[in-house]
Amino acid sequence: MWLATRLCAAWLSSQPAAAPAAAPPPADAPPPADAPQLDALPEVEPDPERASAAWERGAAAFAAGRLDDAIEQFELTYRYSGRPGPLFSLGQAHRHLWENTGDARHRRLALQRYRQYLLADPDGRRKLEAQRWIGMLEELEGPDEVDRIFTRLAITAATPHATARIDGGAPLQLPLTPDVEPGRHTVQVEAPGFHPQRREVDLPQGSTLPLVFELEPREAHVAVSGPAGAEVWVDGERVGPLPARAALSLRPGAHQIGVAQRGRTLFVRELELAAEQRLRLDAELERTGQRKVALAAVTVGAIAEATALGLMGAAFERQHRARTLQRQLEQAAHGVPREHVVARDEAIAQRNALRTAAIATTVVGAVVLTTGLLLWFTDRPPVASQLRRPSRRSASWRPAPLLAPSVVGAAVGGRL
Repeated sequence: MWLATRLCAAWLSSQPAAAPAAAPPPADAPPPADAPQLDALPEVEPDPERASAAWERGAAAFAAGRLDDAIEQFELTYRYSGRPGPLFSLGQAHRHLWENTGDARHRRLALQRYRQYLLADPDGRRKLEAQRWIGMLEELEGPDEVDRIFTRLAITAATPHATARIDGGAPLQLPLTPDVEPGRHTVQVEAPGFHPQRREVDLPQGSTLPLVFELEPREAHVAVSGPAGAEVWVDGERVGPLPARAALSLRPGAHQIGVAQRGRTLFVRELELAAEQRLRLDAELERTGQRKVALAAVTVGAIAEATALGLMGAAFERQHRARTLQRQLEQAAHGVPREHVVARDEAIAQRNALRTAAIATTVVGAVVLTTGLLLWFTDRPPVASQLRRPSRRSASWRPAPLLAPSVVGAAVGGRL
């Protein structure tokens, strides 16, 4: 019942807002003189809230098969809205009652409401369907009208501007409830920007088969380019590295595209894609401040370590010179010149100074280099905090009466 009630609301939202009418439109042909008096439509008293409430009650009653209640509520809907849509819905409800009971009065009422609908909205969305039912009901007047057996398809789709082809015929605007021959039939539903959908059905004689189509939108294509090795993210999920082999295929709607790489700023774009749209994104990723500091620290640390090695080499050279002078002093048989002693002592002093400088430079260089490496490897883009699925738009639903012939159900039209 929930689905049935949902499926029966798709018509009112499609009707253009009409100015409140001063009085209900008259029928273009009066009933026979000996026919019972037909119910007159109520005077219009615009009240949008009451009109909406009456319509919801009428749609629920129609979906449950309580056609008398549905007629009462649809008349109230017309009374409080003045729109032509409820006139067509009244024609549908009276026609169903005539089919179910054989009461000729409801056939005449259906004819009258269809004609009033056409007078109130000559270019209405259900114009062709109303004209078709008027022609059929006029042809069936007579003693054999109750004995007719109806075999029908009731085709609906929530997709705007959807059309249906039955057995390969011409496209017909939906919703549609055509009479067909019993047996196998092929129904294909199409709409701009959506993949077509095809079904094959078997209809026993005297049956009505509801067919509800939900078309899948055609994808949009987004080509992303950027630095080699950068990761592409779509709606908070990793897709793969660049360069990409093909463009991204995405459903129409809101999407977030991100390109992330270590040491570079995060590229983020919020997109609203249409069906079959083609778009190219060139992601330019700049170095982050942390990566720049890390590069400087690594460079300074590496220079410091190289300087420390040089100082250590010079210290070893002074050590070697001091030992050489010490051996010469020990091997001398006679008095050693004072210059040799001074040279030895200077070599030892220089060795000690160079060794101290090398150790200090090594420690400082190691600290700076380690800091730079830590900054380098921890420089990751903030994927978790900035790349996420875009928030959905709040749903905006509008009641949409869709009283297709022989469809016991309802539909809701809305926008996400």
